[in-house]
Amino acid sequence: MDVPLGLSVGILALSFLLMFFVALAEVSLATISRSHVRKLSEEGISSAQRIELLLKDAQRFLAGILVLKTGVIVLATAAASVLTLSLTDRGWWWVLSFVLVGFTLLLLQVWGRAVAVHHPLAVASRVAGPMRWIILLVSPLTWALLKLAHGLGLTRGNEVSERNIFVSEDGLRLLLNLGDEEHYLEEDERELINSIFRFSETAVAEVMVPRVDVVALPKDTPLLEALDVIVRAGHSRIPVYEDTIDKIVGILYAKDLLTCFRDGNTDITVESIMRPPFFVPETMMVDELLPILRQKRTHMAIVVDEYGGTAGIVTIEDLLEEIVGEIQDEYDSEPPMIQPQEDGSYIVNGRMDVDDLNRELGVHLPTNDESYSTLAGVIYAQLQRVPDPGDSFDLDGVHIEVIKVKDNRIEEVRLTLREPEAQTRGDEEKATVEEHV
Repeated sequence: MDVPLGLSVGILALSFLLMFFVALAEVSLATISRSHVRKLSEEGISSAQRIELLLKDAQRFLAGILVLKTGVIVLATAAASVLTLSLTDRGWWWVLSFVLVGFTLLLLQVWGRAVAVHHPLAVASRVAGPMRWIILLVSPLTWALLKLAHGLGLTRGNEVSERNIFVSEDGLRLLLNLGDEEHYLEEDERELINSIFRFSETAVAEVMVPRVDVVALPKDTPLLEALDVIVRAGHSRIPVYEDTIDKIVGILYAKDLLTCFRDGNTDITVESIMRPPFFVPETMMVDELLPILRQKRTHMAIVVDEYGGTAGIVTIEDLLEEIVGEIQDEYDSEPPMIQPQEDGSYIVNGRMDVDDLNRELGVHLPTNDESYSTLAGVIYAQLQRVPDPGDSFDLDGVHIEVIKVKDNRIEEVRLTLREPEAQTRGDEEKATVEEHV
């Protein structure tokens, strides 16, 4: 049966309108201030009361949004298929229909989200009423979807409240960026949220204390000597090894050591009081490790490489610093990773993570090489040798000069950010040199 052309156009237009409406509803209801809405509702504002009523059953709202989105996509695809089939070459009708629907729906989603982000309360007030009726209309499908989710174990009973209203991670990042432009968030608030996003993208190897910095003790170390090491290092936990640091056999706790001195039991070695170590691969993600450490009630893990050797150690403090930044305590005597200088340059620790450095200084040093993650790694990759103090080069608008090297290890680097004009001139000179080579 032939479908009238006008009907196809009408259905397609209705589908696009519904998708725009869904985008408005999803983002506006997810970003409004709940406390502000509650206050307006208590003052008798009817639109705020409608919003509260809609969000009261968050699980049903989210399922309704999902059903509505799916239905709109199916409806739009069907209408576009009929329309393009009647207007174009039959061999390519399906390609054109999918391109038309996909591009338009994506555009409407982005447009709707942008409008909702800038005027969340105003938009939510207007869409809450119609959205209630739409949710009621699709409630049979919503009920079936929720039952299926419960049956598959995808939800935890009815433990869903209005706090669970959310958009996707990409959507949250978009909201965060738009909020930045509108100054909705303070700088520290925005950085904290970004740190939480990065937390799930960071491997243990990127945050661990590397092997060369690990303070460890042989298992036959006398307690008096161990006490001296703990006092000098300022650590409350120290790995214990047998023969070599690649064979960690335990962890010495300072409180266990002090208990022995209190009880006068000092004629023993650390092997007698060490606790079992916990090992993790360097490829584990930090968001996976943190709950494991909490569950095991341990603060330190030994990080092993692919060959089973010790790559370093990681503590709960190292993980938390990925979210809140460096935690300086009374035992931390090291200077900050970045030290601004009077001439506008920066003295940077060679161990500083390149991603963190790029964010802090607004530069774009390369991070696409998996063989390194620190500033020292960038320098080694560029020079292909162990540098000497005074070695320097330019990279991506930054003049990099090695200041201090100890035992083949880059400890301090001076970074000077080049002016845009100087950078452009330098790039032109570099291109000229390459042309003549």
